[in-house]
Amino acid sequence: MAVHLAEALFVGLVNYLLFGTAHITLAGNHGVMDMQTGTFKFGRPESVFFNNAVAALARHLGTDLYLHTGLTDAVTPSPQAAFEKAVSCLCAAGIGYPANFVAGLIGTDEVFSPVQMVLDGEMKRYLAHIHRSMDWNTAGCLEDLQQALEYGSFLATEPTALDCRKHTWYPRAFPAESFKMGQPSCLQKARALIREIQARPDPEPLLTKKEEAFLRKAALG
Repeated sequence: MAVHLAEALFVGLVNYLLFGTAHITLAGNHGVMDMQTGTFKFGRPESVFFNNAVAALARHLGTDLYLHTGLTDAVTPSPQAAFEKAVSCLCAAGIGYPANFVAGLIGTDEVFSPVQMVLDGEMKRYLAHIHRSMDWNTAGCLEDLQQALEYGSFLATEPTALDCRKHTWYPRAFPAESFKMGQPSCLQKARALIREIQARPDPEPLLTKKEEAFLRKAALG
């Protein structure tokens, strides 16, 4: 913590001397050194604990804070990767500061996995669904009840169907049915989705060749 604060103060001092901006931002992106191997680990609970500690320090000093989440020490898409990514992301969301989620990265941040990218995207959709706003329509509820009394069930009414379509989350990579035997696993569905994406035609380039040449020339000076 002391080293991190010293680094943040030094960077703030350099920015003030060079650019005249008096601004300090703390960051939560810290690994834990494994004393047995000497390697850094980012999926450990100590990293999450450090994010919490830095957030408390940022509140005390009144500085900005930017958190880095979604890292894992797993080297393949696995329950370990899902657990470490989800825990760090959920804990960061509870802190209340801006945070990014690195989708698709495994092996700390050294390996990119398309399968993990699909699974992380599924997690992102799940979390976004939890934090979405809810529409409360009292008149619609009364209408549903009136139609239920008339038809004997509210499941077939149009308002119920529209609300379920709007508010019910349906997975893309996770199994959709709990008790259906022989359905593809989440890893199999993720690989199938990747093959489907790879089979699609390449999108149109955002820049023309003339624009790319201009930017390349400008970058090289």
